[in-house]
Amino acid sequence: MNPHRFCAAVDDASMLKKIVLILVVAFWAGQAHAERNDFVFNVGVGYGLNNQSVSSWEVESRPASSSDGLVGRVKVGFMPTPVDAMFGFGQVSELNYSSQQSNIESATLTLTGVGFSHYLNADVGSPYFTVAVALGKYRSNGGSEALDNRGHAFLLETGYEVFKHLQVSSTFMMARMADASFYYSDDYLDVSTTSMTVNIEFKL
Repeated sequence: MNPHRFCAAVDDASMLKKIVLILVVAFWAGQAHAERNDFVFNVGVGYGLNNQSVSSWEVESRPASSSDGLVGRVKVGFMPTPVDAMFGFGQVSELNYSSQQSNIESATLTLTGVGFSHYLNADVGSPYFTVAVALGKYRSNGGSEALDNRGHAFLLETGYEVFKHLQVSSTFMMARMADASFYYSDDYLDVSTTSMTVNIEFKL
């Protein structure tokens, strides 16, 4: 092999690596100083672990049941300041239960609420936290027990804005749901759910 051609190939490979490195650094630097959109539109997906307890007026509280499942969420709102966001959101969780732990095979937990996020830095690429409250609906989809409950939930989230259009987070949620047919049934059921979810969120 011609040594001159070999050296030229090595030089070309080194130059290509340098160009790629410069482009990557420039991309991340540009993202770090990018401005957030004033309009909030985020779509996210996550995976959560849940713990549920059911109690009633007629029987003692039953053992807690564990579940897991996918979570989908959409946020729409605005940013009154470069570091603060106010939004409304809708969230749906599909919960799958073990038949040995619960009389429920699966359930759907739907939340609709409002939230507030605060980024620690004005530049993109920042830790953030979110607090939110919501009205919720819990409905079982299978098993020997039918549940159709309504109630409210509180969510606390911490995360990191990877770049302008992507952020990752973990969300802690507490929800309490009362039997929707309370006035028509003597068997009043109360469902309490806590969950921890890991989320990936794509931003406008």
